[in-house]
This record gives sequence, structure tokens and C-alpha cells, in this order.
Amino acid sequence: MYYFGGIGHDVGGGHLMVKHASNIARYMGVSDWVIAVTIVAAGTSAPEFATSVTAEI
Repeated sequence: MYYFGGIGHDVGGGHLMVKHASNIARYMGVSDWVIAVTIVAAGTSAPEFATSVTAEI
């Protein structure tokens, strides 16, 4: 039960981070390429990082 809940939170959190960060970057006039290289890359790695930190604690 906790396993599937954790996966759901990881996926949902990554999705929301990328979505909102991309919206902010577009509002500021940042090109799609820069968004893809920086924000999306960080957003796809963030859930794995959070899971690793939580597991270490």
C-alpha cells in the first residue's frame, strides 16, 4: 500500500514541478529548448532524488 502511494506521489510531484516550472519559464520568455534542457531534466530526476534521500533517512 505505501509502495504504490509513494510511486503515485513521485509521479505526481514530478509532473507538477515540470508543469509549473515550464509555465513560469515561458512567462519569463525562456525558449522551449532551454526549458527542456534544464527544468524538465531536473523535474524527471527530482522524484528519484527525493526517494533516495527518504530511504537514506
